[in-house]
Amino acid sequence: TMAPPPNSHPTTPEAEFLREILEQIEQASGNQEKIYQLLQAGVDRINESLLTEVPYVFEELITGQTQEKQKTIAQAFWWLGYWLNETPLGNRALNLELSIDAHKQALKFFDRKAFPYEWAAEQNNLGRAYNDRIRGERADNLERAIAAYQAALQVRTRDGFPQDWAMTQNNLGTAYLNRIRGERAENLENAFVQTSLEKAIAAYEAALQVRTRDAFPQQWAATQNNLGTAYSDAAKQPLRERIRGERAENLENAFVQTSLEKAIAAYQAALQVYTRDAFPQQWAETQGNLVLSLLDRYKLTGKADDLDEAISGLQEAQAVAVPGTDGYTNISYTLGTALDYRFSLHNDLADLRQAADAYRRAAETTPWEGNKLNYYEKAADSLYQLGVALTQDGQWYEGLAALETSHATYREAHSRLGRADALQQMGRTHYLMSNFDKARIYFRDALRLYEAEGSLPGQAACHAGLGRLMLRLNFVDDAIAELHQACALYTQLDDQARLGEVQQVYDLAQKVRAKQPLAATLSPPSP
Repeated sequence: TMAPPPNSHPTTPEAEFLREILEQIEQASGNQEKIYQLLQAGVDRINESLLTEVPYVFEELITGQTQEKQKTIAQAFWWLGYWLNETPLGNRALNLELSIDAHKQALKFFDRKAFPYEWAAEQNNLGRAYNDRIRGERADNLERAIAAYQAALQVRTRDGFPQDWAMTQNNLGTAYLNRIRGERAENLENAFVQTSLEKAIAAYEAALQVRTRDAFPQQWAATQNNLGTAYSDAAKQPLRERIRGERAENLENAFVQTSLEKAIAAYQAALQVYTRDAFPQQWAETQGNLVLSLLDRYKLTGKADDLDEAISGLQEAQAVAVPGTDGYTNISYTLGTALDYRFSLHNDLADLRQAADAYRRAAETTPWEGNKLNYYEKAADSLYQLGVALTQDGQWYEGLAALETSHATYREAHSRLGRADALQQMGRTHYLMSNFDKARIYFRDALRLYEAEGSLPGQAACHAGLGRLMLRLNFVDDAIAELHQACALYTQLDDQARLGEVQQVYDLAQKVRAKQPLAATLSPPSP
């Protein structure tokens, strides 16, 4: 049993646990599966106090031992740190702190001069732990990760250790990519962002020199997916600080499109290996990345094929995603967005129906209240558009049903303005159907909400609708009062087009009151 030497740091339950687990790792003789089973059994005993004990236990165990025994102890710390980074069990933030400490202890023995291979491997492991670290300053953690990877590459050369070199290059690329993400991204200088992206892309492309599809298909696919993400991020970075002159915008668009082309190509390459049947989790992740790049390219070029491919990919991904997971929610929301885009392109009402369903699925599965309200509002927006389109097409009953559903969904989203819009459109539809009593009720209900929200355009539309309705029912004085209000509001809003429409109806009402001949037929309210 690994025991402390005399006059050592006082023994604690945590120190005793460390000794026990390290002895079990030593006895496993590098059998990774067995090591994981042993450590998994003790995960409940991992706590904050272990952070204090790790360096003391290392010194206690290694002091006075032969070099061979010291190497065995250092290897046990190596495996402990590696497992703590890999395991999904326990407290992730604490696991990473302990992983860093364990790797640092191992490096006290594995110095570069005596053990260059092990030293480089531990530098790579330490870089992974800093890259993933939750505690501390994110920017500082990433700089430490980059420094550790660069140190490892001093030994892990392409000629000497090609597979290890490629692994560390891939890891280095990810650290550079993470370097520009998060809260600080908006505050970074453009040149710094661009340089980091260029270094990430260079590292991934270097890794692919060794990680070929034929020799290492899974690693090749993983790096292709990472490379796609780097190019996708590059497409989002403005170049205006680097480009001058009239051609700036055209050059920037060309750069963005080229970056997206490369991102899409890399994702499609990864999917040649990451098939849905063989690697469902990796397939879903890469498919999601591809879809986002296709949507970005569609927004840039308006290429309908990109939109169709993105929607097909999302529908396929949703079929295998697990309801209730973040992935399922994100897929549902993105699918709704893509379907909204396609409706604006082709005016196919089926896209609006599917978009509303997709947003609702996202709302019903997200655990975040803010996102839930946003997704419900997006669903209501699609239903509202559907209702308006059906009404304009003369499908009044179907339009009313969609508007009523949108009103109920806006209520779920806590959107009074959305409810007012739906009610105002329902009033207009009932007016067209000659259901004048219902039209009046809906216009009045909408007007109250618009007034509560301070929406002048909404108030003006309701007063105009009520004015037309009152004139149609021959309540001329009431009509003139409502139309006067509408004209005043449209004047305040400087909406000359709507003001002109309402002014014509107002003039008509004045003629009716003066018992003059009607010069025009009363038109329905504007949508």
